[in-house]
Amino acid sequence: MNDIELLRVSELLKINKYQINKLIKLNILKLEFTPRSKHFKIEDKSLKNFLNKINDQSYISLSDAIKITNSPANWFYRYWVQTGLIDIVDLYLYKLVKKEQVDAILKIKSEFFTGKEASDFLGMPHSHITNLVAQNLIAPTEFGSKDTVKLFRKTDVYQLKEKGYGY
Repeated sequence: MNDIELLRVSELLKINKYQINKLIKLNILKLEFTPRSKHFKIEDKSLKNFLNKINDQSYISLSDAIKITNSPANWFYRYWVQTGLIDIVDLYLYKLVKKEQVDAILKIKSEFFTGKEASDFLGMPHSHITNLVAQNLIAPTEFGSKDTVKLFRKTDVYQLKEKGYGY
């Protein structure tokens, strides 16, 4: 690859040549040989695909998704990514998430508590919510297609508090 091509792509993407090389090694950007100049260059189609993906308005950055869902990063991965409810598009320098998936998570969060959130709301240790499940006083709802996570309907937790199961 010639340095002029690298410089042009580097300026376009606002990244350095080492990062471009990494994108090539990861097969995110592809090389093509131009017989006329006897150099390799980045294939226009792969560059356009990459630019389209990072500029696609139906995606947001992973860091923005974590902020929007008001989740600590480790919980975000455990509750939403590992369960398959969120798919991360990993483009090395850019990690993207579909907005519609984040919207679906926000809807779930508006209606359900995690076990910790339910316990906190009731003012009890986490084991308390587990005991309430064992006593059939509340039933968790499982979410996820890979791993599953058990969440508790907020209305059920509110009713428990009204009945005196909490502080």
